[in-house]
Amino acid sequence: MLFQLDDILRAIAYYVGLILNFLKPYILPVGEWMIIWVEYLLNFFPTEDLTIYFAIFIFLIVIGAIVNSKWPGDKPKAIKEKKGERIDDSVAKCSNCGNALGDSEICPYCGHVNK
Repeated sequence: MLFQLDDILRAIAYYVGLILNFLKPYILPVGEWMIIWVEYLLNFFPTEDLTIYFAIFIFLIVIGAIVNSKWPGDKPKAIKEKKGERIDDSVAKCSNCGNALGDSEICPYCGHVNK
């Protein structure tokens, strides 16, 4: 299997090269634009002293921590505990015993038919 790995990697490289050659007219202008603005930034910011880069890094980490603590994102759904099981609110429950039904209409615990 290890001997076949070299052939697989060559095939992957061949196909990636084909895709990149096909996309060359679209990739080259983006690459040239990236070179232009990175050169501008390197002319603007000093490259001998890295203090400004560390300051920007620390600033972004602090701002990210503040924003994440203020707006943590989507909160998980409320989960209830019943008879030692965790039951999600969105799961259908048996009208007789209250246990989770799953995909069926018949309760696996009490046998009640729910409609």
